[in-house]
Amino acid sequence: MNNSCTIGAEVYVIKNTATVARLSLIERGTLRTYTWPVYNYTELSDDVYSPSFRIEGRSWKLCLYPKGNLTGKDRYLSLYLYLEEPVDLTRGRKLYVECTLSIRDQISGNDHKKTVGFWFNSNGCSRGFDQFLPLTELNNPNNGYRHGETLFIEANLNEMFTLRDLSRWLMIEIHQLRPI
Repeated sequence: MNNSCTIGAEVYVIKNTATVARLSLIERGTLRTYTWPVYNYTELSDDVYSPSFRIEGRSWKLCLYPKGNLTGKDRYLSLYLYLEEPVDLTRGRKLYVECTLSIRDQISGNDHKKTVGFWFNSNGCSRGFDQFLPLTELNNPNNGYRHGETLFIEANLNEMFTLRDLSRWLMIEIHQLRPI
């Protein structure tokens, strides 16, 4: 009558700290360079965008602040690369682009260049430089960046990778495989 039964259980909580991702190199296909002639440069005061251009199936623009932006305001030319359609960069997907932005020296070919790697995701689709080129250097006629009223700005997308976080999908598959 005083029968009793004791049941014990051990519970283990394992926190998943692993990240599983797939990094894919985007094979070099077509030309990855775009040249934008900016006419009537000295008449520009606000930001201006290049026409859209396509590289590796994506639509891009360049954004120029002729009088600088943020930390470069009134002292530098600011230059940015803008990804127009980040629709596939959702839920753990990112795009890495190593890009060389430059302003051509139209006299001696000694272009002003900056190369940097950017991660693009659905939250931030514009990357570049607040302090790309000091206005004093840009406006110095000996440097050759301005020929009359025209600048030539170039973007070269050197390398491109996609990164997809697979951790979420891995956990879903593990949960689906567990017996009930």
